[in-house]
Amino acid sequence: MNLITATSKPALPRTSPTPAPSISRLDATKIKTPFTASPTEGCADDSLNPDIETKIHTGALIPANIIQPGEIIILLIKPSPLYIVLAPLRILVLIALATVLLFVTNQYLNFMSARDIVILGVLLILARISWQFIEWLSRTYILTDQRIIRIKGVTRVQVYETPLSNIQQTEVIRSIREQLTGLGTIAFATAGTGFVDAYWVMIDRPFEVQQTIIKTINRYSPRNGPSSRI
Repeated sequence: MNLITATSKPALPRTSPTPAPSISRLDATKIKTPFTASPTEGCADDSLNPDIETKIHTGALIPANIIQPGEIIILLIKPSPLYIVLAPLRILVLIALATVLLFVTNQYLNFMSARDIVILGVLLILARISWQFIEWLSRTYILTDQRIIRIKGVTRVQVYETPLSNIQQTEVIRSIREQLTGLGTIAFATAGTGFVDAYWVMIDRPFEVQQTIIKTINRYSPRNGPSSRI
């Protein structure tokens, strides 16, 4: 599979966090980027991208107490709804091909009705898409002023989190399917591992989201000095 990657290694100067009201509820309609850089602060970034908005849905599948008191949510997003179809696309194509093959074979062997073959194929496709929809519901990606968080899992919930100061590299990876649909996957590499630890899979506007992540790290990470730059 052909991949296009865009790697970013932001410089992380020491800055003073801008006070912002804490978020205690996760049922707000929208939360915009909670701050804009002041010209007097000397930050590497002018402001976080105001076009990136967090949509927080009531009843989102988020483990209790995942957000700590006083922690500011910068982004709370999910994969694009296209993920429901694109992620299992190969399996869906295989099911469709198997249905066609079964239909053609049945013309000679006549072991079941054509209608039953079509119904079987449609049911299998719907079952696979339904499972992928549930899996999509389980995925949530959160950027706060302190951490990167990824939540996923249907039968077994997995929560990945790491402090912003641990992020060494972010990378946008785009498969052919993602390029054709304007989506992308963001990979996170942290200090001490030497490889990618987590992915934000098939999100909308991946390069804008990546820039918001970088600017958040630049503003909030406690690291400073040449040795802390990545």
